[in-house]
Amino acid sequence: MAWEPGQEKCLGQRKLASGKNGQTGEGKRSTSSVTPATARACGDGPAKDASGAFVEPVYNIEVEGDHCYRVGEQGLLVHNASAKECGLFEDRFGSEPEYTMEPADNTGKQRTKLMRARLNKDRVKGGQEPTVDPEGYPSTVNQPNQPVKVARGHILAKELGGKADAANRRNLIPICQQTTNISMRDYAENKVAEIIEEGYTVDYEVKSTYWSKDPWIPMTITIRAKGWKCGVDDCWKIKTVVLDQIFDLSKCPTTRN
Repeated sequence: MAWEPGQEKCLGQRKLASGKNGQTGEGKRSTSSVTPATARACGDGPAKDASGAFVEPVYNIEVEGDHCYRVGEQGLLVHNASAKECGLFEDRFGSEPEYTMEPADNTGKQRTKLMRARLNKDRVKGGQEPTVDPEGYPSTVNQPNQPVKVARGHILAKELGGKADAANRRNLIPICQQTTNISMRDYAENKVAEIIEEGYTVDYEVKSTYWSKDPWIPMTITIRAKGWKCGVDDCWKIKTVVLDQIFDLSKCPTTRN
């Protein structure tokens, strides 16, 4: 598998195409062409595939020690296939966050039930402070010159590149500041930001379930993350479930217990 700098992950040789970048000792190099090879098989004689082409089996080889290494005259950076096991999502997950919405209510509004994002150093840039209120946000609860009780909470944190303008309202939820919002920050978001800063690529998932008494307030928020880094064998991962959210936001505490 070859390291593709733009996607920050290893790409199987079969998926390489003309124009794809690879990482060499001298920086990024683009492939000029990719041509499948055919050859006579060793052993008992030639073997053919369904099209009649001669084929020879090839094998993944796991290298002892560091699984990132350079091959060929250009020193192309490659990795064995174990890197894909560190992700939560499919091999070719895109560069933008994906949101799964619940069916619309009778007013046409929808709740976000799942957010997935593949994050790296480049993709966590450009996070925003909220410029709009999330659905169900009680704007009269917070008092001037008093500690914030109810937050306009990010599903994908600002520190992880989360947007929070009118076009990205689906990334905002009303949550208690001193319990839920700070718990998400301390137990998950900060840890993910730190590991990305160390050069990891991280698959990041946030799943919300909601109270029936107030349809816009999450009852639980489950955060999962798995990451990988070329040159490091072990996957990095966390799972955090925030359970201390309450359905009446007027009762949010002003200090942490």
